[in-house]
Amino acid sequence: LLVTFGLSVILQNALLMGYTADPQKLNVGALETASLSLGPVSVRIMPLMVFAAAVAVIGGHTFVQLAGANGTMCGVTTQGAAYCWGSGTIGQLGNGANTSSASPVPVSGNHVFRQVAVGNNYACGVTTDNRALCWGAGGSGRLGNNATSASPVPVQVVGGHSFSMVAASPSGATTCGVRTDGAAFCWGGGGNGHLGTGNNDGSL
Repeated sequence: LLVTFGLSVILQNALLMGYTADPQKLNVGALETASLSLGPVSVRIMPLMVFAAAVAVIGGHTFVQLAGANGTMCGVTTQGAAYCWGSGTIGQLGNGANTSSASPVPVSGNHVFRQVAVGNNYACGVTTDNRALCWGAGGSGRLGNNATSASPVPVQVVGGHSFSMVAASPSGATTCGVRTDGAAFCWGGGGNGHLGTGNNDGSL
C-alpha cells in the first residue's frame, strides 16, 4: 500500500510537470478543494483519483515492494507473490518465457517472496523460508547456481544458506545476499573486487 501511495505521488508530480509551466501547481478547478466525507473524516478527491490511477498502472495488484533496472520491473504483493513486467527477452520476467510484457506476469513456481531485486537482465528474490532464487541472464554466474546459462524460471542459489535479503547489480553481473545471521555472501562477476573476497576472481 505504501508503494502504491508512493507511485501515486510520482504520478501526480509527472502530471504537474506535464501540464503546467509552474511545476509547483496544477490547476484542476473545483477538484482542487473537493472532498469526500467518510464519517468524521474528510478526504480530498484529487489525491484519491491519483491513488486510483497509480493502482491501475500496476495492474490492480497491491505491492509491498518494487525493484527495477534496465527496463525490467518486479514486485512482491501483499500475498508474497512475485510479478515482473517490461523487458523479458533473456527470461528476466521469470515466467518461463523469453518475451517482454507490458503488464505484470507471475514469476513461476508459486514461491512466496518477501523481497525481490532486479539487476542487469536478471532478477533475484528471497522467499519467506529464506531461500534465494534468481532468474534471467546467467553470465558470469550471477544466478548463483554453479552455471553461466540463462534461466527463464527461478533457480535456487546453491550453498544451503538462509538469506534475509539480496541485492543485484544494475549494470554488472554481481549479486550479493545477507544471511539471516548477518553474514554477507556475493557471487557472479568479480572484476574490480566486486565480490569482496580480496581478489578479482568471479564465483559461480
